[in-house]
Amino acid sequence: MKLLSLAFDDIEPVKVKTSPALLADTILECKNINPNIGFDYQDEINTVKESLENIIKKLSKEGFLLQIEQLKRGSQVFLEFSITEGELSFKNYEKIKELLHKKLSDILAELIIEKKEISLIRNIIKRTYKYFSPEEHYMLEASIDENLNNGLPEKNDFNFKNRKKMIEEELLTYLDQNHELILEGFIAFRLKQYKNRLAEVIDLTVNNFMIEQEYNEFINVLKYFVDIQIPKTSEAHIVFESFDSFKILDSNGKLINTQYLDDIGPHMFEGEDIYFEPSCSELSCDDALISVLITIAPNKIVIHSNSFMENKNVIDTIKSIFPGRTLICTDCELCCKNILEEQQK
Repeated sequence: MKLLSLAFDDIEPVKVKTSPALLADTILECKNINPNIGFDYQDEINTVKESLENIIKKLSKEGFLLQIEQLKRGSQVFLEFSITEGELSFKNYEKIKELLHKKLSDILAELIIEKKEISLIRNIIKRTYKYFSPEEHYMLEASIDENLNNGLPEKNDFNFKNRKKMIEEELLTYLDQNHELILEGFIAFRLKQYKNRLAEVIDLTVNNFMIEQEYNEFINVLKYFVDIQIPKTSEAHIVFESFDSFKILDSNGKLINTQYLDDIGPHMFEGEDIYFEPSCSELSCDDALISVLITIAPNKIVIHSNSFMENKNVIDTIKSIFPGRTLICTDCELCCKNILEEQQK
């Protein structure tokens, strides 16, 4: 008895039809909607065949022989599945139909994510974010792909496994209630929750992308300003006194003089030396440190390690503004002294 027909087409949309007169007379047609992502219906045929091997073995153990035949009809390539051996009672009919529906849902869910998702992402980007350049579109696609695979903190439940489960459940429900499925129509009208979640990830990625762009532009301005500055000192050694205070020393271990730093605010300093305490300034500790370093534009910056510098974003910012000039020191006399002082507190 004819059981299942899968038709692959690189022109026509994907369709799945189930005839009520047969156990599962299903036609699946695939099209190459985006050659740039390497969609090849022959690959999909091979995937389906390989994915059904376990079902074939399972049915064989139960006395049913599932036969697969590949046929060419016009522009379509069919995979026809027939049960040629075994007693097909109503109970067996329902059992095998359920088995096929589950496996077909699994195959199509993975197909949508691996072959169709990128097209959905590109369409959303082109439709919603027209102002981005082609290069920025490419960068966004890469960022979105990474966020979908690795997860965003805000959307960590939308990884591959959960996306597949969401689509698979919709497919299974639809196949159990309908005798025909057009994949493109199914994606357009039955996967609203999935597409809404996908759009949320895209929006968050775009927002982070724009923030990063603004940050990079800001860093480039600061780098330019540093490059045109005449260095006020050859070296600047940064020591964090606490999580919100620091001091800057010269190469001889002396506090750097403030004669060039009046614009930042003399109330930030003790006498003529740089020694920042947040209670004395409207600037944050990090902002004050960046301002001081940009003003004195040292040829070399050494950040001395202690527990107060851990997880400080300002260190990455300093490295970005002063590329090739910034070092992290962990074992000099000053670092050891800092660590000893911390332990004694």
